[in-house]
Amino acid sequence: MPSSVRISLNRSNCKAETQKLQKEYSRNETRLHQIYEDRLNDIIPQDFFLHKFNDIQNRQQDILVDLEKLGQKNHDYIQEGILILELMKDIRKIYENANFENKAKILNVLLSNCELKGASTSFYWNKPFDILFEMGETEKWGSSRCQT
Repeated sequence: MPSSVRISLNRSNCKAETQKLQKEYSRNETRLHQIYEDRLNDIIPQDFFLHKFNDIQNRQQDILVDLEKLGQKNHDYIQEGILILELMKDIRKIYENANFENKAKILNVLLSNCELKGASTSFYWNKPFDILFEMGETEKWGSSRCQT
């Protein structure tokens, strides 16, 4: 699977996982309040309260650690996106100065289903390069950047 597809899937999974953890954290907060109320009203015994309270608190800490890790992953995806844009800015120069082996590697990252039929070629852009190519072709990239 191309890395750009993995990045896209990972970003979607990261967002879904973050939402799931936030919901669980919120549910646990409600549970903490409920067991506290139950303890104040002598509905549950002290030892049961402490046991449940500690279990929920430990899970809350685990959730916070997981959310922090997901936040770092999201930051990493943004950094990868910036790196891709920086590389694409200079890709022509990089490609022209590369040896044949590196040129093949560059083309494998950028393109798929390459075919040579006589003097003509056909190919598809890999994601996310397809979007960058379309933006460059329709000049959306430059026009959105220069609008006032």
